[in-house]
Amino acid sequence: MHTRLSPPQVVLLSFAAAILVGSAVLSLPGMTVMPGSLAYIDALFTAASAVCVTGLITVDTATVFTPLGKAAIAVLIQLGGLGIMTAATMLFLLSGRRIGLQSRLVIQEALGQLRLAGVVRLVLAILLMTLVFEGTGALVLAADFFLHHDYAPTRALAYGVFHSVSAFNNAGFALFTNNLEGFRDDWIVTLTIAILIIGGGLGFPVILELSRRHKGGFHLLQTKMVLLVTAGLLAAGTLIFLVLEWSSPVMAGLGAPERVLVSFFHAVTPRTAGFNTVPLTALAPGTIFLFIVLMFIGASPQSTGGGIKTTTFGIILASIWATFRGSVDTEFGSRRIGQGQVTRALTLAGTSAAFVVIMTLVLLDTGQDIPLDMGLFEVVSAFGTVGLSLGLTAKLTVAGKLIIILTMYAGRVGPLTVGAALISRRHALPRRLPEERLPTA
Repeated sequence: MHTRLSPPQVVLLSFAAAILVGSAVLSLPGMTVMPGSLAYIDALFTAASAVCVTGLITVDTATVFTPLGKAAIAVLIQLGGLGIMTAATMLFLLSGRRIGLQSRLVIQEALGQLRLAGVVRLVLAILLMTLVFEGTGALVLAADFFLHHDYAPTRALAYGVFHSVSAFNNAGFALFTNNLEGFRDDWIVTLTIAILIIGGGLGFPVILELSRRHKGGFHLLQTKMVLLVTAGLLAAGTLIFLVLEWSSPVMAGLGAPERVLVSFFHAVTPRTAGFNTVPLTALAPGTIFLFIVLMFIGASPQSTGGGIKTTTFGIILASIWATFRGSVDTEFGSRRIGQGQVTRALTLAGTSAAFVVIMTLVLLDTGQDIPLDMGLFEVVSAFGTVGLSLGLTAKLTVAGKLIIILTMYAGRVGPLTVGAALISRRHALPRRLPEERLPTA
């Protein structure tokens, strides 16, 4: 970690290196059921999808990979979900080595921390929270697979561990050919996966404060905004899905409680997880559009999820409300949000939207006959590190796969990190130009 590279450059290169190493590992003979049957582009795509905790697949994870290959995918998911620098820091601490200033700066960049102080303690807390969530989820899922689905004990445990890791890291990889469609009315599996997704998507600082909550309420403004926006998106997503799909074929044979369960699950998963219990191609156009919006917003900062993040969305909404009220300041939770943060949020959202538009245009120009809705859905899913697809992923050409790989990579590390790594930052000059107003309406 001690290098002349800037922290954003180290983050970019670490993820790229993990993807390349992962692709080499998945290309080994013992990783696939039929040795040599996996093309390198598919190994690269699978490794990128796992490290970027996305879940898009060009080959069927359940039937193509051996148990060893599936274990390797789980390791890549865990590595990508925690973050390469977080995992490296854990190894440093376990080996008794000291974490220097340069390494702390890299960790700060990787975790998206605003302050340098406490980053090492946060890494240790992340490790503990991960073990608690994934361990509990694995045991619950394994028990359900064993008791209600007649899996052998070892298989039930293996499947429980894999899906718990995949869910908490918001990856969306499943060991079933039709994802989780066979469990749409299984309350234990569905709710366990949903809770793991929400837990991983809240962000580690928020989970940490929730575990230490005092009588005076939450101290971090981030916690208040994350919980409010997350609850709002889940409630709105559940209600809209329920209304649009109540009488659709995907709800056939389900009672009212199970229809609410399906709706809630599909309000959770588009926020960067990628699991599905109903076929996406059978959903209404309005539901597909809802998914695109939820995938673009994504999870919360310092979490295992992607997207522009709930706090970015919340700051933009607060800024819009302040403009409507004629207020100069953007406020939330009895606090004023600095103009720099508002600018950063608008920059992130605008840059992300522009990137999605550009990558969609490029994907549609690869020579394939790709419908606009499928292409846009695929790109937003890749950028938000979600993993949901309308069936396009496996049909992509080599060029299309490379475009999606690049999109997943940019979505995982973040557009601002990419920009900071590629563009040298200059210190602001000690002067301010004269101000002039421009009409906006």
